[in-house]
Amino acid sequence: MSAREHLVLAFRRAYGVEVKSLVRRRTVVGVVGEDGSHYIWKPLTARDDETRLCALADLGPVFEAAGTEAALPLPTRSGVTSLRSEVGFSPDICKSG
Repeated sequence: MSAREHLVLAFRRAYGVEVKSLVRRRTVVGVVGEDGSHYIWKPLTARDDETRLCALADLGPVFEAAGTEAALPLPTRSGVTSLRSEVGFSPDICKSG
């Protein structure tokens, strides 16, 4: 199975998102769902952990109140904000619109 197929499968399992397309950028991958939803996949860094990602996710209302759009960590179906696919990716999945 290719890296792309693993990422598509990880999105389906963790988020229930059927992936229509992936758009590679330098440090992230844009993900478009079959329903038109948009996400950003970003690998975790050494300093990222569940506590830090949850704290970032909690900032959503602050950004919204300031009128600022932000792609924040999005919890999986099991409630965690990070996941590991079969090929070793540790993505930070963020909703973006």
